[in-house]
Amino acid sequence: MTQTYPAAGAFWTPFSSGVTPAEEKDLSYQTLKFYTQWRGSPRHDVGVVWRTVEQYWVQGQFQRPAWSAFAEINYQPLPHGDDFIENKTTGLSYRCECCYQAPVIQVARFRAWYLALLQQRPQVELITAWPYPFLNVASHETAAAGTATAGAATAGTATAGAATAGAAAAATACEQAWVDLLRQHDISQLVLCTGTGTHYFRLYDQDKLEQTKIQFRKGVVARVAAQPGPEERVLVYEGGPFATNSLYVVPQDDGYVVGGTVHPTEFDYAARDWEVLPAERAGILERAATYLPEPCQSKLAAAGFWEHRADVAIDWRVGVRPYLEGLGPRVVPAESIAARLEKRLARKLSVYVHFGHGGSGFTFCQDTAAHVAQALGLS
Repeated sequence: MTQTYPAAGAFWTPFSSGVTPAEEKDLSYQTLKFYTQWRGSPRHDVGVVWRTVEQYWVQGQFQRPAWSAFAEINYQPLPHGDDFIENKTTGLSYRCECCYQAPVIQVARFRAWYLALLQQRPQVELITAWPYPFLNVASHETAAAGTATAGAATAGTATAGAATAGAAAAATACEQAWVDLLRQHDISQLVLCTGTGTHYFRLYDQDKLEQTKIQFRKGVVARVAAQPGPEERVLVYEGGPFATNSLYVVPQDDGYVVGGTVHPTEFDYAARDWEVLPAERAGILERAATYLPEPCQSKLAAAGFWEHRADVAIDWRVGVRPYLEGLGPRVVPAESIAARLEKRLARKLSVYVHFGHGGSGFTFCQDTAAHVAQALGLS
């Protein structure tokens, strides 16, 4: 959560998840029940607030989702009228098709409560300081070696050889870092929930992990410091290419999260993956100016959302989220990683890898947790 949670819209909604509608329904319900269990708890500040979600769709594309049947969300289709919102840049028109009640996660509060909840389980040890020295090795050493080789020779094989050497160095550094860390912890089972770090485990577990369809989604959001009202709604605009047409606005404790550029990226820890590109920023600003109703638009304007001034601090964030294309969240044994670590540690160790949710973590997380508990033999 260290890298991605500041860039999270952080509300429950099974959309654009990369799985079938039936799978969306099954995967999301376990988490919805979890949030419902703690709803209105007077004894725990769990950081979950229920708000109405208004969902807008491109004209002619809306289909009622399978998960609309959940009684907990009080799903309401809205009568159709002629109140379309037209995006003149794309030529697409949107209208509000439905509303429902959904959990909105106030991330800092929820994260503190959830980590404390996990720490109450004696059979679970949290390792929150992951060893990532291999990130620098992979991104900087490989890039430097490739550049030097390209300058010295025109043969493509030489550059490829340098990149391979850099990848091998990354794998070695990664493995050594985990060995050093695990020597400090008396554990027999390890679950790697390392987000984009999953990318580099393929470097030395190619027999299985390389065969999976690991994809990465880049999402850009702006955090705007303006105080939302208690009854303000989450606004979601869907349809058309998600990277250039969608938008969402989520009221949070400390302001609004405005986002909507989820698209695949060839992730390699290059700086570009973690940068807000000018076109991404401009697209969100334009769609927000076109789509958003009052009073939301006035509140964002008063906070300087559309202004380009040094004294206006709009916090733009990037999250890169891994997932398995078409398969949804998965937790799988990593036997090759386990064998290598066991040899170095001289003790038995089972290793599992969780591949990520592709940006739907706050919607699918409890289903994933149930699979982890089952794999580890926990109740």
